Amino acid sequence: MKKVIASLKYGYLARESFGGKIYLIFAITFFSLIFIFTVSIMGCIIGGVVEAEDGLIGAIVGIDIIAIAFFVVAVCLLVYDKKVLRKIESWQDDFVETTATVTDESITEFMLRTCITYVKLKVEFKIDGKKYSKSSTFKNHKLPWLGCYGSMISLAASNVPIYYSKKYDQVVFIKWN
Repeated sequence: MKKVIASLKYGYLARESFGGKIYLIFAITFFSLIFIFTVSIMGCIIGGVVEAEDGLIGAIVGIDIIAIAFFVVAVCLLVYDKKVLRKIESWQDDFVETTATVTDESITEFMLRTCITYVKLKVEFKIDGKKYSKSSTFKNHKLPWLGCYGSMISLAASNVPIYYSKKYDQVVFIKWN
């Protein structure tokens, strides 16, 4: 199986989207640096080099809590990716590799203007002479124009390689160059 980057049902894997990669790198680096900083300061306090003041301890604890929160979110994203990959691997028994044309069907005049943008993608492809057309859906939303997160708009192109599972009626996007 080639490298999976997204599915029409679940969207991009965090480690495959640009924003996801940046967040994971930032969170792990931030957590590591704060951990080293905390251990260094605690060593200085225990060694008597620095006096333990309430403000210093409070600031360290606050920064540590923020770093831990970033790290927990990063771990949750990686665990979610693993869960989605396992789900996609369960579909692979009848995958058919083909190319598709992906178009943006978003109705922008009705879309909510928030920091999270939603797009609706339409995927059209042929297998054994039969034409298929699938649209993205956004889980837990009842609004018909919502499809998937806006980052998936980068998939809108022609000749996009995909896997299609007839049994599970799922479209999976694979890496291409």
